[in-house]
Amino acid sequence: MYYIYIYLDPRKAGKYKYGSYEFDFEPFYVGKGKDKRWYDHIKYNKHYNKFIYKKIKKILKEGFDINDIISKIKFINNIQEHKSFEIEKELIKEIGRFDVGNGPLLNMTNGGEGVSGKIVSEKTKKKLSKLNSGLNHPQFGTHRSKETKRKISESQSGSKSVHFGKIPWNKGMKGNMTSEHYNKLFISHSKLTVKEVHQICMLIKLGFKNKYIVNFYNVDASSISFIRNGRQWSKIRSLKWFL
Repeated sequence: MYYIYIYLDPRKAGKYKYGSYEFDFEPFYVGKGKDKRWYDHIKYNKHYNKFIYKKIKKILKEGFDINDIISKIKFINNIQEHKSFEIEKELIKEIGRFDVGNGPLLNMTNGGEGVSGKIVSEKTKKKLSKLNSGLNHPQFGTHRSKETKRKISESQSGSKSVHFGKIPWNKGMKGNMTSEHYNKLFISHSKLTVKEVHQICMLIKLGFKNKYIVNFYNVDASSISFIRNGRQWSKIRSLKWFL
C-alpha cells in the first residue's frame, strides 16, 4: 500500500485552502511513496529535488528543529499505487507549482510518474555487476602521476589548507586528560550547539548517513561519527534516548 505525503513549512502558519484541501501551514511539496519515502528529501542526494533540500536546510538554520518539519508532514494513507498517482496529480494541480508561477509547491512535474514496484531479476543484477567489475570498471588501472599528486598536495597545503590559521584544540595541553576534561574542552571548541547535536541525533535515529548529515551543519563527517559512536558529547545525557 502507498501513501501521499505533503511537506508543510513550520515558519508559515495560517489557513491555506486549496479546493477541498486545507492546511495550517503553507505546503511546499507533494509526493507519493511507501515505507520511509517521505524523508528521502530531508537528506541530500544529487538525484533528488535540490530545491526541497535547500528549503529544509534553511528552515533548520532559522532555528527550527527537525521535529518541526517532520511533525508538519501530512499523510493520506493506505491507498493503491494507481490511486496515489491520481491524488498526487490532483493535489499538485490544486495547490500549484512555484516554478510555473501558480503556487508554492517545489514539485518540478505535475506528478503521476514513477516506476515503483519494478523488480530487477537476479540475472540482470549479475549482468550489471559484471559490466562494472574488474577490467570493465571505469577506474580500473587508473594511476595518478607524480605531477597530479604534487598538484593535489599543493592545493591542500599552507594557506590553502582548511586548517590554516586555526589553533589546535589541544595546544599547550600536556599529559593524559580525563574523559570529563576532554568533553568540557571539546564542547567549548565545538562548532555545534546542544540543540544542533539533538537534531543530529534525531537524524541518526531516522537512519541518515554521516555524509548526508554534514550538509546541514558546518562540521566534517568525523564529527558526526564521533557523536554517533558516543566519543564526543557523551556528557549530554539527555541525548541517550535518541541513540
